[in-house]
Amino acid sequence: MKVMIEQEQKRLIKRFKTMLNEYGIDRNAELGMLAGYNAESCKDLTAYELIELCDSMQKTFDDSYKKLDKKRKQVLAAAIAVNGLRGYPTSVEYAKQTILRAAGDFKSFNGITEQRLNSLYAAFKHMQNDLKKVREITVEEIENSAKLN
Repeated sequence: MKVMIEQEQKRLIKRFKTMLNEYGIDRNAELGMLAGYNAESCKDLTAYELIELCDSMQKTFDDSYKKLDKKRKQVLAAAIAVNGLRGYPTSVEYAKQTILRAAGDFKSFNGITEQRLNSLYAAFKHMQNDLKKVREITVEEIENSAKLN
């Protein structure tokens, strides 16, 4: 029985850590959640407390996570489009690297805040529109130049 409880607790700790990563929760926020249980580490929690904490996190973050996930996909699409217009690779990984460089102080793509995602999306869309306009003007100038020759 004790072995089963320990295995369940390990599984729940893994679930908890995975959720922290998925939802982009940093160490300070994690410590804040654990403080509610008078714990400094998730290993200090019982299986019941871990279930309660994971359920609470899921209820709290699920809707906002879906919203952020949609924003992340929009930023990715915009970055891929800009990379394509610039002649750079259009892979998702390359776009994520581009976004992280543009975002600044963030260590992971999923850790980028909603506010920063919004500004990045706007910047990439503006750049995309500018690149398209420059391409159109360049094509027109080449055509006009060809007519003159």
